[in-house]
Amino acid sequence: RVARFPNDGVGIAIFTNDDTVGPLLKEVIKYRIIDEAFGLDPVDWNSRYKAAAQEIELAAATSTPAPSNASLPFEFTAVQGKYRNLGYGADIELCAVTAATGMQSPACAAVVAHLKCNFPSETAAADLVWAWNRQLASYGALKHFDGPLFNLTAWVEMPTGNASDPFWAYTSLQANAEFAVHSGTVAGFGMQGGVWGAGDLAGEPEGLTVEDRSEVWYAAVRA
Repeated sequence: RVARFPNDGVGIAIFTNDDTVGPLLKEVIKYRIIDEAFGLDPVDWNSRYKAAAQEIELAAATSTPAPSNASLPFEFTAVQGKYRNLGYGADIELCAVTAATGMQSPACAAVVAHLKCNFPSETAAADLVWAWNRQLASYGALKHFDGPLFNLTAWVEMPTGNASDPFWAYTSLQANAEFAVHSGTVAGFGMQGGVWGAGDLAGEPEGLTVEDRSEVWYAAVRA
């Protein structure tokens, strides 16, 4: 975290390698230094950010559950396959976690086997998964909510140095996904909820189609 006040000859730089509370810790330290540097009445920034973090955790814990009568417009195996967004690199391949043997491509079988072995809790909570191979997301997972809507989670595969438990999942994204189905055929799926990193001021895309109102759109790749 870097803050500059060029007209006052003040600059602040704070670095931490803590991925859990580091982002909040940097803000607490930054504002405490600002209070001191400018002779302001000190604020208990630590308590203030703790309260904000607790509110966020509570909101996540009490988020709207999937309706008991949720409907699914397609089988999970029907949306397996490759999807493309050229701005996000190579194609991704959605894989149904519970697909029977022979209902998956070799690539999907390998991805699901790896995830079940190394990330059992994340895999058990997912209906569809894929290898994303991005800097901020090694894998992505979709959990059905209702209709064409899914909850999206992505995580980075982090090494532990422990041979008996070699990886841990650093959750890097929690958002929403929506599939577009035209005349019984899946055209693709879109992601919303802060995926593109444009910030709050940009607002969410709007439109009549899933593609129009998506921050990131992955089109189905037809063989």
